Amino acid sequence: MDKKNTKTSSKLPNQTPLFGVVDIQWLVSHIKEVQILRQEHQANLAALQQWVKAANAEIAAQSVSEDKNSLAQKYQQELSQKQQVMQQNHLQKVQAVDANLSKLIADVAKQEKLDYVFAKGTLVFGGQDITQKVADAMIQEK
Repeated sequence: MDKKNTKTSSKLPNQTPLFGVVDIQWLVSHIKEVQILRQEHQANLAALQQWVKAANAEIAAQSVSEDKNSLAQKYQQELSQKQQVMQQNHLQKVQAVDANLSKLIADVAKQEKLDYVFAKGTLVFGGQDITQKVADAMIQEK
């Protein structure tokens, strides 16, 4: 038997693995960074809508058809760029929050000596609920 491919475990051969569950939706709805991120995203969307409104007004004010078309095309390109930058920034921030939450869950799971952690609702029965401990870890992290 090839010893390189065998996985070492801290569990004894007949010891039952320990499962944990965490309510991700509850955590996400209570994470201050997520709430701030949502507010920031809404503010950015509102600012973008104001920009579009101003651009449309400027286009409408043009009297020459070619000028309208040229200006509309220019603003369409700018809008596309603005949307792309806004989406990329938002995605990066969401990914950072997600990575931090995953790390906190893993840290709590290690502290509790859990072998597996599932999202609440995916495990039909059993499992230690670590949601509050993860929430407490988020607060202590600040």
